[in-house]
Amino acid sequence: MKIVVKCCGCGRLKLGEDKWTYSMAGLFSNERVSHGICPTCLRILYPKHAEQVLANLEQRRMAQTTAV
Repeated sequence: MKIVVKCCGCGRLKLGEDKWTYSMAGLFSNERVSHGICPTCLRILYPKHAEQVLANLEQRRMAQTTAV
C-alpha cells in the first residue's frame, strides 16, 4: 500500500521529491493519505524557520544521494 502526502495548508499532493500538485489524478483507493507541508505553505506559515528547514532537507537529500 502506497502512502500519499497531502499538504495540510493547501491540500496539494506530493509527487516525488520536489513536485506538488492539486491534481487528484492517479490517486487510487488502495493508497493511504498522510499529511505534511509543502515548501510554499512552509514559507507562508513559518517564515522564520522555513529556509533552515528546507536547507536541512536538501542536505539530507544530498547525503542520501552520495551514500548510494
